[in-house]
Amino acid sequence: MSTHSSNQVQVDTALAVDTPMHVRLQCLQALMKTLELALSQRREITDFDATALVRLAFLPGDADHPWAPHIDQFLHVKREIVSPRMLLFALHLRLDLNRHEKVWCKGENQVTMADIISADHREPWKAVWTEEPILFWTAKKLMAVVVATQHQWALLAPGGDYVQQLLKWLMARAALLSTFHFDGTTLDDDDYRCVVRDSSKARPTYRASTDFLWDFMAVVVPMYRNLHLDDGTTATEAVLAAPYDEDKLKRFVRRVVFHMHGDNLPQIYARSYIAKHTFPGEREWYIRRRSQMLDFNVENIRPIDVLRECRGDVYARKIHEFAGRPLNEVAAADPLEPSLVAATCFYYASQRKYAWQGKVVFLPLPVNRYAAWVDDDTLEMCPTYTQAVLHFCMHRWPAEVFDEECNG
Repeated sequence: MSTHSSNQVQVDTALAVDTPMHVRLQCLQALMKTLELALSQRREITDFDATALVRLAFLPGDADHPWAPHIDQFLHVKREIVSPRMLLFALHLRLDLNRHEKVWCKGENQVTMADIISADHREPWKAVWTEEPILFWTAKKLMAVVVATQHQWALLAPGGDYVQQLLKWLMARAALLSTFHFDGTTLDDDDYRCVVRDSSKARPTYRASTDFLWDFMAVVVPMYRNLHLDDGTTATEAVLAAPYDEDKLKRFVRRVVFHMHGDNLPQIYARSYIAKHTFPGEREWYIRRRSQMLDFNVENIRPIDVLRECRGDVYARKIHEFAGRPLNEVAAADPLEPSLVAATCFYYASQRKYAWQGKVVFLPLPVNRYAAWVDDDTLEMCPTYTQAVLHFCMHRWPAEVFDEECNG
């Protein structure tokens, strides 16, 4: 492969540190046009390597992103939402389609969910299970399976190989749906399609809208990031003679709750509870649906508003009511409820100036375990959130904390 092809020059220019953002976007546009032409001619392009470029679509949008702060900035083109991340993601799909379509479409490669997910791992997809080949799915079916996968993410069996394969084929189907024109049976969601102006067709022909690509990307990217991007974090299995006594944490939580007087612990708990029920990607869905409203402000998005928009008023109202329960009732019923434990520890640590934020974490697939930073360099995996909290507190908080709070 010539590293001096015009396509490779576009890739290198987009990756260069000093390239202005508008030039980067022009490079993406040029590459997309090249791929669209090649796909229309059924011609594979191999004269450039965009691996490093499309990887930018999956990196966190923090200050360390090479395209920060622009990567997630959005605008509307003909009332359709676009961002640099979405363009990179679309480029990733088109590249895969250009280089693998012939293989995907072979009869022996018409993969079903049953070909990927063994019988003992299928429960999380029970509500959306189908025997139809993935590459024949409609837009609604694809989104239903993607959302179900995200909602069950923390419960999926560790290992992740089968999940990687599922995501691979879900993205392959998205590449086909977002590139070619289909009838209304395949693009079966009015929110995810636009009519192709062609009066010669007896039935309407549609293309997938950017809304489809935006919503699909918002849910898939966090999962893909978990599986494929190594953030450098390593965890060691906790080797203990026995787990910590959880009764200590129960007494601690109850005592803190019962001794607060007009403080902000209820608000901390409410935020924790609502955030726990908001899934990755839903904030982006809210942005897509609400960003053209006159009163929209991206800085003022509240998790409860996201729930209301993405899950409906009934579900949001239920979560809001549970988040507003009197804490003495919550602690009496279940003092180890994760949101209550998190809120109580945050509240107590803030008052005492102890470490807490970011010290008990959930390691997603392929690990799917809770873990605690027991010192600055050691992250121990634990079987439950409660044990992870205890592991952290017993190592990092003063030894007398639990005795003082539980017996004082």
